[in-house]
Amino acid sequence: MYRTMLFCFFLLFANLTHAAIYHWYDHEGHPHYGQRPPSDKSIQVQKIHIKSTVRVNDNTTEKTVQDSADELAKSNATRQAELESARQKALEAHRMQERCDISRENLDRLDYGGNRLFREADGSYSRLNPEEKNERRKQLEAFINENCR
Repeated sequence: MYRTMLFCFFLLFANLTHAAIYHWYDHEGHPHYGQRPPSDKSIQVQKIHIKSTVRVNDNTTEKTVQDSADELAKSNATRQAELESARQKALEAHRMQERCDISRENLDRLDYGGNRLFREADGSYSRLNPEEKNERRKQLEAFINENCR
């Protein structure tokens, strides 16, 4: 019983104690913090008192663990949606770059390929007459000017 009372007394005393931190600047102007003041008495020391107990006002609303978990879940969902959106944008940019590269290659082949055979949609091959070449050139240049940097 005596030990229990002694233990309770020390526990109460521990909650009422205050910790002190000392703050000072050395001769070179660098800030220092410590639990004891410096041994050099010519240095100006500021004592910072910190209470070891934290009191919460009864008026404040405390978050429950579930509220914190819900906020974290919402934050993660938002972050995941932003990440997915960024991935989709990067994928679309990559696809557009590929389309631009193919269009430039097709334009080069059209300009410097001579009178080549071109594959049609049905799988047959044909040569383009000058009007068809100019039409395809205009289509490719319009696509490149509109979509490619």
